Amino acid sequence: AFALWLETWAKIYPQGSNSREVIQFIHDNYYLVNLVDNEYPKETVLWDIVDEMLTLAGRKKESICA
Repeated sequence: AFALWLETWAKIYPQGSNSREVIQFIHDNYYLVNLVDNEYPKETVLWDIVDEMLTLAGRKKESICA
């Protein structure tokens, strides 16, 4: 899906334009993630996992910066 950003969206804008640079930056620096919650009867399972992941990521970032 991210390939379409460069193949379709970026080509709409002239090379070197701010809009094209934003699209290129997002393409180069972010990941497209699809989270599927198969425990849908439990309302917060997906968000609990996301919160835990962000907490762990913050700890790793803090330990790297320290």
